[in-house]
Amino acid sequence: MLKKVSSKLAIYTLASSLILITACGSDDPKEKEQVFDINKTQREGEKTLVVQMDGQIFSIPSPVQTAFLLKESGIAYDPTCLNSEDNVHNYSTIHSKAVNLGIYGADLGYNTIFESTEASLKYLKTIRTLAEDLGLVNVFSESLVRRFQDNLGVKDSMLVFVSEAYRAGDNYLKNNDKHNIVALVLAGGFIESLHHACKAAEASGDEKIIKRIGEQGNSLRSLISLMNPYRNTEEFDGLARNLEELHENYSGIESQYEYRPSSTDSLSKTTVINSVTTVNVSAESFQAICNMVYQIRNEIVG
Repeated sequence: MLKKVSSKLAIYTLASSLILITACGSDDPKEKEQVFDINKTQREGEKTLVVQMDGQIFSIPSPVQTAFLLKESGIAYDPTCLNSEDNVHNYSTIHSKAVNLGIYGADLGYNTIFESTEASLKYLKTIRTLAEDLGLVNVFSESLVRRFQDNLGVKDSMLVFVSEAYRAGDNYLKNNDKHNIVALVLAGGFIESLHHACKAAEASGDEKIIKRIGEQGNSLRSLISLMNPYRNTEEFDGLARNLEELHENYSGIESQYEYRPSSTDSLSKTTVINSVTTVNVSAESFQAICNMVYQIRNEIVG
């Protein structure tokens, strides 16, 4: 799933709220003047994130993609599947702050898709706190946050906000070598979105959600590959090993991968992965995956 490329770091489809770590204020006025197509952005939210780091491409599912599926499946909003914003003060290390920034980012996306305005504002504040603690002083320009707050009641406003936020943060990551933090944020968002899906699937038995969970094996392998260069601390290596163990639970899933060429929009500089994976998930594999997701998630959130 890795391809050599020469262009800069980017996540080109709907970059889910976990990418809000990169939502730094941009100094480029052209960046601030960009206008995004809401309908196009929503369609992209159903696709896979394309992450480029150190000349390699990794495909990782968007947590917003999962939140859309839960909402469309008629799953009720469940605040108990979220990490309480009160826990933010429990995270004291760079590792715990970064990975929980991913957790809270996925939770922000979940709250926004389910139109929980009050919770969205609380989680946005929590994410800003962690980002500032990590020394990302330019994260969330006041104008960007103000527009998010002013448009919470507008359908799809979060999608436009996230797309613009990522574009603003692209240059920051490129120039500040924060790839290890990005990997942790992506891992946190990946686990939290799987956590949302597992909770919903266990409660409802919805086959589409179970299938979505089963489809994440290739993406998980891609995430592990993305993390491998940064396994130079005990905490980071421990998380990577947990993800490797989770990937082992996908070995019992029958899957068929159909490659379809990616599509690129040169004007918006977005790339969408169109390949499809068809899976058959047994009850045993489903439960083993969810149990491991719960274990990893509990270790992350404390």
